[in-house]
Amino acid sequence: MAPLTVGSYFQKINCFCFTEQTMAPGEKREMPVVFYVDPKLAADRDNDGLNTITLSYTFYPVRAAEPLAAGEPDKRKGSL
Repeated sequence: MAPLTVGSYFQKINCFCFTEQTMAPGEKREMPVVFYVDPKLAADRDNDGLNTITLSYTFYPVRAAEPLAAGEPDKRKGSL
């Protein structure tokens, strides 16, 4: 979310991001987000001149995870 100063005024009611999403290669899909911006934002002087709020998402690949014992180093291929 940008700018960061609006985060406390932005309320997601429903979002595709609340559940894991699996997509096929090349698949296109509408992924709705239902939200509102608290009207108190207009009175917040830290946001004077605000014209745009940007909400963005990053999608990451999901890997089949094998449980690791606590403290055991992650030696799976491609782990971060």
